[in-house]
Formats: sequence, structure tokens, C-alpha cells
Amino acid sequence: FVVEHLNVGNIGLFNAVNASLDLFAERVWIGELGISTEGWSEERKTAVSNKLLDEVETYPVFVSDAEFEGHYSRFSKQLIWPAFHYIMPEMPQWHGWEKSAYEAALATCQRFADRVVEIYRPGDIIWVNDYHLMLLPQLIRQRLPSAKIGFFLHIPFPSSEIFRCLHVRRELLDGMLGADVVGLQTFPYKRHFIHTAKRVLGIEGSPSGVMLERGHVVVGQYAMGLDPVGVEEKWSNASVGELIEFLNEKYAGKHLLVGRDKLDHVKGVRQKLLGYESFLNDNPEFSSKTV
Repeated sequence: FVVEHLNVGNIGLFNAVNASLDLFAERVWIGELGISTEGWSEERKTAVSNKLLDEVETYPVFVSDAEFEGHYSRFSKQLIWPAFHYIMPEMPQWHGWEKSAYEAALATCQRFADRVVEIYRPGDIIWVNDYHLMLLPQLIRQRLPSAKIGFFLHIPFPSSEIFRCLHVRRELLDGMLGADVVGLQTFPYKRHFIHTAKRVLGIEGSPSGVMLERGHVVVGQYAMGLDPVGVEEKWSNASVGELIEFLNEKYAGKHLLVGRDKLDHVKGVRQKLLGYESFLNDNPEFSSKTV
């Protein structure tokens, strides 16, 4: 077998880590493989684990097909993802509310915790990323009480009025607050998180974080997702300059609209197209001036 990079993961996370390699003495990744491994023998799992560690500094987490389906397809994608984008899932069309979906999410995060504990060395920094693993920091904290743990959420954090509708709201907050530092993308998301934790858990909060019995948890906003040095290198590449010159000549005198959107129902692609259509209806003279 061969190991190939999959280009559909969290690109923002990869960019952020790769832009900061000089800050790490050593770095390893922990994650699922994204394929079914339920029928694999222990010998095959060991062989794959060794190859991943040697070639891409990665420790795999093996989950059952049922756990993956319940955790990713139902709990993460049919409950957390829409709700955190202000689209409240409804029963029975959405299955993220089901008890079995939460149990699968918890079981999957427990497998991640098992792997973290297995390879942890005193002094390591554990960085948990994104909404799929919101339960994980607390599971690690229970077994490694003195570990340095960070958590970063790569999607919006909704207002407390939305978050309080979730049936596992306390479990999600407790999970995230197992970290020493909780990072969010923007100040409004940070404010939402602190306010929600205060209302749902009844704890003290301040602009810098929240207070638990074990101490203060820092909550901050951090812009991440770009590798500034890498972008600068690409920008100064001669081929990029040639492409810019080509586009300037080809579309001279026109307004060029460029978009990059994930084809997901929460991303508003349809609304953007309808907005552009409305603009052209109101300003028909631009129909021949925009590309």
C-alpha cells in the first residue's frame, strides 16, 4: 500500500501549523484515515500505523463504521454543523439529535483520547481542532490532568439562544473547557462562547475567559488559516504576474468577480447568485461589464 495526501482536509489547519514549524521541536498528527478499516487485521493496522508515522508523522485512530457514521455523518454534520451556522436541525429529517449519534461521537472521541494518552510525554502540547472533537479536551484532561491542552474551533460559535437549544449543550461546553486555551476565529464568536458558558454552566466569566474550579481557561480570538510566507512566495512567482497581466488584457474595462465557495447548503452560494441576479435586474447595463 501507499500513503497519499488527501486534499479535502482542514487546509487552514495545515497552513497554520506548517507556517509555524520553527516553533516546534517535534510535531505529530493524530486523526482518522477517512476510509473503512473495520475489516482490517491487527497486523495490517500495525503496518499502516508504522508507515504513516515514518512518512507523514501521523498516528491513525481506528474507528468502526458505525462509530464513524454516527459521529461524522449524523452528530457532526446533521447537528453541530447546521446549528452553529444558525440553521436549526429538525426531527425526523435530521438525525443528529438521536442518542446513538451522540454515543458514537463520544466513543470516537474516546478513541482519540486513548491514542493521545498512549503517545503523550510530559511537556507535550496537545492541540485539538474543530467541531468534530469538541468533546475530546475533557476526555484527555480526565486522564492527563496536568497536560497543556489547546482547542480551536474552525467554524462560527453561535449565540447562546441557538446553542441552548442543543440537547447536549452542557456536554459540549464541558468538553471544550477541558482545554487550557479555547481559540475562536473572531471576537463575536469569543463573546458568544463566554456568554454561553456563563448562562448554561453558571460559571464566572470575563473578557479574557472563564473561571473553573481547576483555574482560569483563556478564551481568545485568533486569525488563522493562511501561511503568510507561502502566500508571499506564490505572489512573487513570475507565473502569477503573467496570469494577472493576461487577465487584465482579456477583461480590460470589465468588473471581474471572483468567488471560492464550498458547495454546502450553509455557505449561501444560492443566495449569492440570487443577489447577483437582483443586482443585474436593477442595473442591466452591468450585464456586459461584469465577468
